[in-house]
Amino acid sequence: MTDRRVLALVGPSIGPARALWRLQERGFTLVGCWHRNRPKDWEADTWLARHNPAFSVTAALAAAGLQPRQVPRLSDWAEAGAALEALAPDLILSAHFGGLVPATLLDRLPGRAVNLHPALLPAYRGPSAHVALLADGAGETCAGVTLHLMDQSFDTGPILQQVAVPLRPGDELFAWQVRQARAYAALIDQALLPYLAGQLVPRAQPTGGSRYATLHWSDLDFTAAMPLARARHIATIFGRARDIYYIDGDRRRRLQPPLWHLGPPTGAPPRLGWFFFEADLLDARVRLLRRITGHGRRLRRRHRRALRRAMP
Repeated sequence: MTDRRVLALVGPSIGPARALWRLQERGFTLVGCWHRNRPKDWEADTWLARHNPAFSVTAALAAAGLQPRQVPRLSDWAEAGAALEALAPDLILSAHFGGLVPATLLDRLPGRAVNLHPALLPAYRGPSAHVALLADGAGETCAGVTLHLMDQSFDTGPILQQVAVPLRPGDELFAWQVRQARAYAALIDQALLPYLAGQLVPRAQPTGGSRYATLHWSDLDFTAAMPLARARHIATIFGRARDIYYIDGDRRRRLQPPLWHLGPPTGAPPRLGWFFFEADLLDARVRLLRRITGHGRRLRRRHRRALRRAMP
């Protein structure tokens, strides 16, 4: 197999990092990395580059002598074709890129542009699949990783292989994210290498069960219109990994679990105490802890400990 030069279209996440490391371990040469993230989005990945490089995109690129390059929307970037030609890749690998690769670029590498998607397609297509499937409680049935060929639409190309990574009730979110990251690397060996060697035939996606995910982090904010069941689910799934927010007029209250059910909604305005915040949901009055100083640091330390324990 002679196809060894790879252009990575990735975001700063541990799944893409494991895929980039596995490519290099298998003899591929990274020739470039394009991304569409803000500099702030790379802060956690930069920390990982120092403390656990096996889960860092920055570290994987540094091993190849590269720096990530921020690019505009590819369909609006007039120089995209010339930039691609200058790198002369044999393969495009996308993972958490968050943007559509136009046909003008895909046509330059027919059958050599693949995407690693954090869901079991055709369920939860689109750039926000990860958040949406967890918020919908679909972690047991739809969570995993799909390696597929890219086409002119979001996540509709033929599938090479899928790996289910279910998130079951009681599972630690950080540990699940590490298991999913390892599935990214596994698909390089189990699907990408056989495909490039002509040993694996892509299969069309099923016509039923498709869904495009449009949910974003801001859609998880608590409001007076949110049902109690959904608020409990969000607090359980995401509360140990990030802050919870309640929209209180023009204020965005920063909170943290646990969530207490105080009874039916009272119609009273939200109440802000020294340590607690009380407010109505659609069908309940609830209380959460106010975000206290150091909570964000504790969340980051918890995440870092989980990644250290998962060191390959």
